[in-house]
Amino acid sequence: MPEMQANMTTRRIKNLASGAVFAALGLFIVIASQQFEDAGRSTPTFIGYGLIALSLLLIVTEIVRSDLLPIPESDDGSKKQRFLFVVLMGLWILALPYFGFLLSCSVMFIFIALAVPRVDRWTVKGIVLHALSGVMTSATLWFALTQLLNIPLPEASLF
Repeated sequence: MPEMQANMTTRRIKNLASGAVFAALGLFIVIASQQFEDAGRSTPTFIGYGLIALSLLLIVTEIVRSDLLPIPESDDGSKKQRFLFVVLMGLWILALPYFGFLLSCSVMFIFIALAVPRVDRWTVKGIVLHALSGVMTSATLWFALTQLLNIPLPEASLF
């Protein structure tokens, strides 16, 4: 029984701490987006306020009715693959100003797809299909954001 109580306390601390961290991240995004021009400000502001709202909801739920939050049975995920995903996302963010939205998103989509664990081994056909879907998804997003919504996106500065 003491071990179960320790696990519950640890879970509560993790929920409260992660809620506070993500609320702070949302606040940072909202404040940082105020430096953008009007066309580019709405999406990050929306995301920032969404992070704040959902983080506060987690914190309030953990304090008031923690029994409503599901308890995971086990953590079967790979910490190495999670770390690799975070590193790849960081590299993508760093690559955006230099390679532009379209190229950096296409390449990172492929890398992240290859980093996700699979039951089957990778084949050449599978890699090509993932690469094509990454390029098509990135191109569709780029077209929708720049041409339809007139949202400026980073352009390549190395070329």
